[in-house]
Amino acid sequence: MLDASERKGYISSVPFARGSLMVNHLFFANDNLLFCKANALEWSRLSRILKAYEEASSQRLNLDKSAIFFSKNIPAEAKHVILSTSKMMEAKVFEKYLGLPSYVGRNKLASFSPILDPIGNHMQNWKVKFISNVGKEVLLKSIVQAIPTYYMSIFKLPKTILNAINKLMQQFWWGSQGNRIKTQWLPWKLLGRSKAEGGLGYRDFEHFNLALLAKQG
Repeated sequence: MLDASERKGYISSVPFARGSLMVNHLFFANDNLLFCKANALEWSRLSRILKAYEEASSQRLNLDKSAIFFSKNIPAEAKHVILSTSKMMEAKVFEKYLGLPSYVGRNKLASFSPILDPIGNHMQNWKVKFISNVGKEVLLKSIVQAIPTYYMSIFKLPKTILNAINKLMQQFWWGSQGNRIKTQWLPWKLLGRSKAEGGLGYRDFEHFNLALLAKQG
């Protein structure tokens, strides 16, 4: 029904990435993304399609779990008309879906900076002076390095975020916590070398990020 309406010019599709592929919907598991122009006419046509589907399938759209995302160029008046007729909420830019940002625009730092919060929280809760070097190594490798893995398997994270993670790990390793800054006797790059080369085998997050994305490709 969506494709037929698009062919007739009733609703508009959107370009997918930078290619010529146009889409009017994306389905994932039991979640659906539907696209159209943000005006009252196209929204009413899309609404009729959804209503016809409900009557044919006996499956009703759950308005409490549905939301509408608008681009930043949409006039406030158009937003108000569509939201009032749809009885849905507006989706915010930095909301998450399956634990990941649902929308990543040009401001990638704002989208991915929340990754640093759980890392910093873990390190604040660990009592550095009571943990041996072996214990620190285990905590950093098994917990801290694992936290951004899910993100890095989907997105190429900004270098600023990856460097910030490295800096947090470096401070924790040398015993810095809060306002107490300890001397860092070796550069982090040396500690990142394999143990056979005299390092501790910490991951290079930038290379690890690329490896995970290559695996997806």
